[in-house]
Amino acid sequence: MSKGKMIYIYDPVCSWCYAFSGVMQQIKDTYQDKIPFEIWSGGMVLGDQIKPIGELADFLKPIYKRIESMTPARFGDNYYQLIEEGTYVVSSELASVALTAFKELQPENAINFAHDIQKAYYHEGKSLNDIATFIELASPYGIDGERYAYYFQNADVLNKTNADFQNAANLGVRGFPTLLYDTGGEQVFAVARGYTDLDTMTKLMNRVVEMEHEE
Repeated sequence: MSKGKMIYIYDPVCSWCYAFSGVMQQIKDTYQDKIPFEIWSGGMVLGDQIKPIGELADFLKPIYKRIESMTPARFGDNYYQLIEEGTYVVSSELASVALTAFKELQPENAINFAHDIQKAYYHEGKSLNDIATFIELASPYGIDGERYAYYFQNADVLNKTNADFQNAANLGVRGFPTLLYDTGGEQVFAVARGYTDLDTMTKLMNRVVEMEHEE
């Protein structure tokens, strides 16, 4: 039985998380039988940070060029159209609630669902401010749309989402993506911060698994 767990902290509108999501899925698939995985939303864009994407365009475009030069991730034409139109409002809020609602129903698939959210946004240009987007994404998992939508109105789900934001901050996480190892004792430490390639992640996770089996 595993002593600890992995905690993946991401944000739905974090472009580096989008780049890392494929790696994270492979890591989860490879190691989930050895150690459990959780995912928390980090709350990157909330409150007065919420802005129309057009105001962020000059800041975002160079980042995307760098991501595409360094990783396999690609940003879709429909997403770039959102930037050019400029009115789409960038917010972490509803997509983070969507992930929490999904975790209430299928926590074992939550990392995959987070990837789906980011692909819908960054590749397909879909709105993360519309509940219909998440109902559509949840459907392939066999989740009934009305049942899933119910969780968006559940105060407990909102509270759990805010708790994820706060817990991430309490652990000193200020940048995303971040992968933490909770030893199950009193220690939580970072395994990876920022985009990390699959080979490097595999080496890091092998060390975590070794630590899990140390007496």
